[in-house]
Amino acid sequence: MSDLQKLQLKRTAPPPGKTHVEDRYWRSFRSTVRENKGPAVQYIHFADNEPHDCAVTSGARVEIYDAMTFAVKKTISRFSNLAHAGTLRDDGTLLAASAAGSSPYIRIFDVKTRSALRTLKGHTASVRVNRFSADRNTLISGADDHTVRMWDIVEEKCVHKFLDHEDYVRSADSHDRGSVWATGSYDHTVKLWDIRSKSCTKTLNHGCPVESVLFLPGGSLVLSAGGTEVKVWDVAAGGDCIFTTQHHTKAVTCLARDSGRGRLLTGSADGTVKAVDMGDFSVVFSYTFDAPVVSLAASNDGAVLAAGCANGDLVMRRRAAESSAEQTSDEAAADESTRRTRRRTVPAGSYRYFTRGQSERGENADVRILPSKRKPKLAPYEQLMRKYRYRETVDAALRTNDPVVICTVLEELATRGALTRALAGRDEASLRPLLAICLRYLSYPAYATILVDVVLAVLEMYASVLGRSATFDELLYRYVLFIYVRACWASVSECRSG
Repeated sequence: MSDLQKLQLKRTAPPPGKTHVEDRYWRSFRSTVRENKGPAVQYIHFADNEPHDCAVTSGARVEIYDAMTFAVKKTISRFSNLAHAGTLRDDGTLLAASAAGSSPYIRIFDVKTRSALRTLKGHTASVRVNRFSADRNTLISGADDHTVRMWDIVEEKCVHKFLDHEDYVRSADSHDRGSVWATGSYDHTVKLWDIRSKSCTKTLNHGCPVESVLFLPGGSLVLSAGGTEVKVWDVAAGGDCIFTTQHHTKAVTCLARDSGRGRLLTGSADGTVKAVDMGDFSVVFSYTFDAPVVSLAASNDGAVLAAGCANGDLVMRRRAAESSAEQTSDEAAADESTRRTRRRTVPAGSYRYFTRGQSERGENADVRILPSKRKPKLAPYEQLMRKYRYRETVDAALRTNDPVVICTVLEELATRGALTRALAGRDEASLRPLLAICLRYLSYPAYATILVDVVLAVLEMYASVLGRSATFDELLYRYVLFIYVRACWASVSECRSG
């Protein structure tokens, strides 16, 4: 009898290096600033244009950070009470911030001189969000008085008041600061406003208090965060919810978008910030903080991330860029290595090519590698297969509880034409573990082909005993139900894509 070679276990190849690329990118953000502000860091906002200065609102002050050095350039503290929603205009020259209290107001500051240029009054409760529009002379605000207001900064007056919300308004956003704005409220809704017609064009029901809203590039998709869920709304196709993600264990408090890799960033009261792929909405990376995350922002150039926590911690991370000197040295080393390789290469067809190696002499230290005479140690299922005891081979593979081993053995038996012999003549006790393994790993693409063949063979061989064993019938019913559900889901997916 010839020796049986060991079975080569058919392990699946690891997925492409997307995870490694993402890890390398997100780990390149180094924590260059980590300080405690005392009160919670309620709001963080970057200017859209260079140099992308950052406004951090905490307590009764707003601090302007230099995005390159992270040094505090200006501190604005002319508020009678807690400050809210310090927001920079896209050019970084003006700052809008509001003061809480019984007589709330919004002030427009000149960042360079820190002087108050305008004071906007009209809200009757704390203003939680301020955003400049594209024309730079209009401001959109939302407050705890359930209203959204549109202000003319030059005239220093409210030009329209939107009254459709029924609870606190906590967030606002627009695509390219255009004419359509989205606001999120604790009344569980996201409302879309057309500031040209001064009307609410669409109401989206999130299902719980909305903490943050965000337009995606293109303007057709809006994200809303509330509870532990982030929902994706297709506003261009009627406002349908096309996707719901639930990656956090506590409420999602803030949303941001990273321009470097086009990822969605979500901050939560569970103390994490997660980077989400906006293609399949899967988590590609996660940062952990010491306290609930209440504010989050990313610069437009994708170089800086900033997060604020409920305990007053401010964390700012800058992406480490490879210096030009390092790139030049790496290129020089690569060129030198290429030149050395070319010098060592003997041109084919030359005299040196045909006489190469003749002058080489072996040394005493040379070692001859002889083939090993030791026979490979066979596993129990391999020993049984060598003796053609196929039924016991399957039982031994099942005892390993390793799907790779089980599927490799089953495929080898199918190749030998011995699968029917291995499955025949079994009782309920010996079929139960086999069917249980099949049901457990049937949804794995690497194992599905052989496992489906095994279950079909079992159905064909034991169809006459159906109805005699409740356990056997239940396993087969679960298998048939699984196949039916997968078929229905495939039909639905095909209809959606069509």
